[in-house]
Amino acid sequence: MKNRGAFLTAVAVLLLLTVIMFSAGPAMAAATYESLTDLSVRSGRVSELGTIKGEFTSGALQEGDYAVLTLPEGYIWTTAAIGSGESVAAAAYQTTEEWNTVEVTASYVKYGTGNYIKVPRSCSGDDNGLYKGATPVLQFTRLNDMEVMMEVVSDPDPSLDCCLYIYAERVYVAGDSGDYVSLDIDAPSGSGFNSAGGVYNSIKCLNTPYVYAGITGQQIGTVIIHEADAGRLGKGQVLSLRLPSGVEWVKLAEDSDNGLEVNGTIRDYGRTADFKFSGQSTEAADLELKGMEVKMEKDLKGWLNVKVSGSAGLSGELTVANITPPAAVFIVGRDEYEVNGVKNTMDAAPYIRDDRTYLPVRYLARAAGVADDNIAWNPADRSIEIRKGDKVVKLEIGSSLMYLNNTRVQMDVAPEIIAPGRAMLPMRWIAEALGYDVYWDAAAKKAFILGVSGS
Repeated sequence: MKNRGAFLTAVAVLLLLTVIMFSAGPAMAAATYESLTDLSVRSGRVSELGTIKGEFTSGALQEGDYAVLTLPEGYIWTTAAIGSGESVAAAAYQTTEEWNTVEVTASYVKYGTGNYIKVPRSCSGDDNGLYKGATPVLQFTRLNDMEVMMEVVSDPDPSLDCCLYIYAERVYVAGDSGDYVSLDIDAPSGSGFNSAGGVYNSIKCLNTPYVYAGITGQQIGTVIIHEADAGRLGKGQVLSLRLPSGVEWVKLAEDSDNGLEVNGTIRDYGRTADFKFSGQSTEAADLELKGMEVKMEKDLKGWLNVKVSGSAGLSGELTVANITPPAAVFIVGRDEYEVNGVKNTMDAAPYIRDDRTYLPVRYLARAAGVADDNIAWNPADRSIEIRKGDKVVKLEIGSSLMYLNNTRVQMDVAPEIIAPGRAMLPMRWIAEALGYDVYWDAAAKKAFILGVSGS
């Protein structure tokens, strides 16, 4: 649900850390976060998002620890009334002074006005190490509309567990929001606010395939979610996978195991995939997110990493693919082509005939890394021989037979000659013979030759 004014569900806090904590051991988590409410709100206005509980083991929080409470892009921490629009919300953003407004009672300490953090005197019947009465323990700094920093300014009692409640009571929800509203709690690895939720469950990527920038529908590695024990993941919990700028989700996956299911939805202009769990496992479940696809802007390259967060207690970063540019790009009707981003000219332009895209054989071979002295034309039998590594490809003008290392390959077309004496052939045959894949963008009339540079 991505249209302005559409209903969206505000669910569990999405916990984002700056370290990877994917161990599956039984150690106690230093910090855990839980959403206590499941609300329906409208986008494009100020709404109440609900309450999040944070719990911390004794000694975990110390003076100097901090975390940044980050809303999605376009959201605003505000003091404006419920239902207010963006301009009103922006004008009434919650200031640093308002975040540090303190109310002290015998039962709790409250920090903030429109949105606030409450520190109760006790946690589950025991004294709360964060509660010190009139002595401030927390301090807040507004960083921008979306972010506020929460810092411990006085040591909590190290012998007591700690807890607090985050009340997101006045938040402007951007009009392009998806199905879930997220709140990232971003803490450095040494901070007691850093969650070790991943200690209980784990997430990993089985493989990191090459994906090609500028082409839609590129398949990333298989993501495996492992549940350490039955019932650790369940109804309402959310796993969020966020792509870097310039990359969008195209296709998600779903899976089920031992009674636990997971399904995904896309939001934030395609950058974030939220996977919501349902059911409950009877035995520890392993969920496989296989065949997921992304698209990337053409200038991206290097490792593709996704940020992992969510109320499921999984966090950190996963490497899911290796981004590489296409080996070459040809455009129908143009005598210019690109190899690894460098433009080159040809003396013959690609064309379409009988729904097939014909490319100049010599330039295609060059684009595939074949040197000119390994491209031989024999005028006696009008044949072309191309050598690359241990591959030898031979073609004859007018013949639909191709020889690959002396093995006959029957093609459904034959090479032809056009002015100024250039041999032309549908791209797929020669590219695949040389070990490359091809991709045809019909809308742009572009032919992509896909291969790893130097392969």
